[in-house]
Amino acid sequence: MKHKFHGEEGQAYGRVLELILDDYEGQSELVEKLDNDDERLIHLGRWLETLGKAVMIHEHGVGGQRQAARADLARGLAGLASLAFSWLELGDVPAVEEVYGERVRQRALFLMGGIHFDCASPKVNNRRKYRVLFEEAGEVAKALDLVERQDTPWNRHQLRAELVQVAAVAVAWLESLTQSQISDLKSQDGKARA
Repeated sequence: MKHKFHGEEGQAYGRVLELILDDYEGQSELVEKLDNDDERLIHLGRWLETLGKAVMIHEHGVGGQRQAARADLARGLAGLASLAFSWLELGDVPAVEEVYGERVRQRALFLMGGIHFDCASPKVNNRRKYRVLFEEAGEVAKALDLVERQDTPWNRHQLRAELVQVAAVAVAWLESLTQSQISDLKSQDGKARA
């Protein structure tokens, strides 16, 4: 299914969406096999761990380590976003437009001064972006607690909203990568699959 997004923001979203959807089928199968939302949250945490390691190596590594960490960072972000999309779509509600709407909202908040930086900016360091993503994942855990205490439509809506924000932050971070970095990653992944 092809999606059309307009303007510079839409083009950036479409570019990273391709990368995310490359991993979607595998993540979707995993999400469906997992018994419950707690197990899905644990997998979200595993992606966060992968990203944390990549951020540290990218910040403190040398030469080839940094380049490998950059690729691991992109793969980790795509995997985490793909997991969030898959989790969101368990209820048969497509998430692509919803996540795009959240990206547009985040960008507008930044432009109006409601938030101090945009994770799509290459000028924002990876440690700061990691903290934002980690905080959003914590909000997913908090929403799961609410659902566990009382499984209401409102609490399920809150869980969905938090998952959309996790996906949108991962997408924004991916948008901060240059087109050449994304192309290099696709090329490396293509060689690995061949």
